Formats: sequence, structure tokens, C-alpha cells
Amino acid sequence: MVDFFHFPAPQNGVSAPFTHYELPASVQLSDSDIEALKNRQGLENNWKLLFEVASQFTLGLMLVFQSQDPFDLHSSDPFIAVVGDDLFCSLGPDGFDEDSIRTLLASASYIGIITCDPIVSVYAEAATIAAKHRKNAVVIETNSDHGRTWCQLARAINPNVPCRIAIAEGERSDGYA
Repeated sequence: MVDFFHFPAPQNGVSAPFTHYELPASVQLSDSDIEALKNRQGLENNWKLLFEVASQFTLGLMLVFQSQDPFDLHSSDPFIAVVGDDLFCSLGPDGFDEDSIRTLLASASYIGIITCDPIVSVYAEAATIAAKHRKNAVVIETNSDHGRTWCQLARAINPNVPCRIAIAEGERSDGYA
């Protein structure tokens, strides 16, 4: 299996779609995967938090990658899904199977959209919703080119769900309402 947390660095500092690995549309991490990953050295704080909370509160943890292949929701309930629209380049919702993404967003009781470096509080809110309230949460990692599109889609599909948007300092916030 590909090590999803240690891809080679982009060449010359430029990210491009990855052709070296065939990534699945999604990965549902097992309890043993979560246990093995939660103590791994070098993980960013957002991932450490997700692995620790998923382990402690018996939550499902699902990673969704850019693919036109359909994927199923995590088999356990509740779960936290992290949608990686920024792994190599950002494609927005068009980079994913439309029906699968719609089903995922409709299942969520919390949606966080991050267009900048990881903001741990967004992951913490998702973890709290899943752990304390036993509801599904989705965090979408994207960039500023597609944040508004993700926000509009999330609100169209699930208009009453809390939706937290984290943008880079200086980025215009219009269009996120």
C-alpha cells in the first residue's frame, strides 16, 4: 500500500498530478491502521489529532482522493472523512465522483473547508462532532481556487449543516456566504 503521508517532494517545487502511484478513490482506515499511525513521528498536528480521537472514541476515519471512481461511505458510523483535493493539485469537486461526493456531503453534520495550511481547530471541530455527538464530519482540503466552489456545493446539498471555512490571511472572503 502507498504511504499516504510521505509522498516524494514535487520536482522543482511544482506540484503536478501524480502518475507514479495508482491511488484508490478512498481508503477506510482500519483500527489497526489508526493505532499504527497515531504514534508515527513527523505527522502534522492535524493528523495526530484525528488519529488520536479516532482511536480513543472508536470513530471511522476515511481518506478520499481525487478520482472519478465511485466510493462508499465509511462502514462505521460515525466517521470523519478527509477529502484530499490538494494532494498534488486542486481540481475542486470536478476531481471526484459526483454521486459519491454528494452522498458524503449529505451525510455530514459538520463540514470544514480549508484553503490554506492546516488549521488544527477545523480538524478539532470535526473530531468533536464525531466523538461527542456521534455524527459524521467532513474536512475538505483544497486551495483558494476551489474553496468557494466546495462551499457552494456543500451548502446546496446540506444547507443546514455547520460549515467552517479556513482561508489564508489576505484571501478575499466574499463568495463564501
